Amino acid sequence: MRKEIIAALALALVILILGVALTSITPTARLVLIKSYASNDALIQALKNGEVDIAQIEDASPQTLSDLRNDPSLNVVSIPSYGFTYIGMNLRSSPFDNLTFREAMLYGFDRDNALRSVLAGYGEVLSPGLFSPAFDESGWRNASVDPYPYDPQKAGALLDSLGYTTSSSGVRIDPATGQQFQTFFIFSRLTDPASVAAADLFAKDMRAIGLPVISFPMTDVDFSLNTKISYFFNMYIDSVSSEPSPTWLRYLFASSNDISPAPLASNLVGYHSLTFDTSLEQLMTATSSSAARNAALRCQEQLDMDVPVIPIYSRNLVIVTRQSFTKIIPVKGSVENTLTQSLAVTTTGTTIIGETSGLASLNPTLTLSPADLLTLKLVTQPLFQSDASGGLLPGLANNWRLSDNSTRLSIVLRQDASFSDGILITSHDLAATIEWLMRNAIPSSPFYSAVSQTTSVTEVDARTVDITLRQPNSLAANEFAGLFVLPATRLPSMNTPLL
Repeated sequence: MRKEIIAALALALVILILGVALTSITPTARLVLIKSYASNDALIQALKNGEVDIAQIEDASPQTLSDLRNDPSLNVVSIPSYGFTYIGMNLRSSPFDNLTFREAMLYGFDRDNALRSVLAGYGEVLSPGLFSPAFDESGWRNASVDPYPYDPQKAGALLDSLGYTTSSSGVRIDPATGQQFQTFFIFSRLTDPASVAAADLFAKDMRAIGLPVISFPMTDVDFSLNTKISYFFNMYIDSVSSEPSPTWLRYLFASSNDISPAPLASNLVGYHSLTFDTSLEQLMTATSSSAARNAALRCQEQLDMDVPVIPIYSRNLVIVTRQSFTKIIPVKGSVENTLTQSLAVTTTGTTIIGETSGLASLNPTLTLSPADLLTLKLVTQPLFQSDASGGLLPGLANNWRLSDNSTRLSIVLRQDASFSDGILITSHDLAATIEWLMRNAIPSSPFYSAVSQTTSVTEVDARTVDITLRQPNSLAANEFAGLFVLPATRLPSMNTPLL
């Protein structure tokens, strides 16, 4: 039996233990119930039955997405995402280390068909630059024509140019051995039906151009063992979440993050490009927004040229409501912000939110499920909010500034920022919160990427903290934007997580 979460009770619990700062969603304004279901099918049926008002549908099968689109009793809200789904290849082994070979696979893959078939159109096809259209409004994306349109004839010609001739059975021959290519496997997660379906389509398209690719779905444990513990894989499908600024460019593609022989590490599949690294360094040390965007555009251009991964699509966030529940304010790239802002405009009644992950923990140092993140979002206020173009708006903090070649981030709290009991939030509370996360956050925590790059935190005055970074990062404020503040007096003094 899945448990039901009552957000109002969770709210009281968090206030009692943490004393966190609140959003405008308070017990007196609105009762919010979060109900957990065992599957998407059960959740969708609850929406149809009127048991649930609103829900995000995650990891849905192609058939489920098509059924949602055609159901007149439901309202589907599709929100552009900053994330992307891609096919990673082992660039350390032949033939994937050959650019022309990777280009041939990209030309031979019908990504438009994958978008239609797998996501029912709820997404966008991407180029190897990997920036989704969600970045358009902020000017981050190079919106040029896709340089690799579906063209199986060109794919075949490129393979021919490499000497990969076709045997009588239709399978390409490797000139290095004189034998047909052995089977290539593309791994996917069984828990992500869309990725499994995309892998199936990719394998089919590759076989059509003579490459013996087989789709191989796996459990999450086996997927991690085969793609993150060893370099014995050929290809795999995975997804990356992102925020309104492209902080993932460094973590995924910077040569300095390739700590081989540790597989993948934070550098995807061993990509190395001096030109990309130079543009990335210019992005990380940019002193103006225009300089940062220009550097990001150059990074995209290099990724387009090098094809370190095969892009598939940017998967839109899908929120489903009953037709009677119409007050939805989409916030690009965030289900949590969409729900909190939508709930904020309705001040009476009860809203029931459905989900399938279950409430596991409200401890921000640990891995948090979508239900955990939503609950925390409902009862806390972040340092900064994001506007429609990805810019930062005041939250608990008024403003921020970078100095020392983008290695020092100063955050200034609002004069009236306070906890739910009315006590003012000070720089001591903010510094203590960051230091506690630095000691305890595990890599899968949503705050790990921010605090892991921090070397020290200094209280400048009662409202200001200076955060010293390990390396230049002009986008650091965006990474700290979602952090909320806990009262220093409630935090453990030892290097232990919050109980």
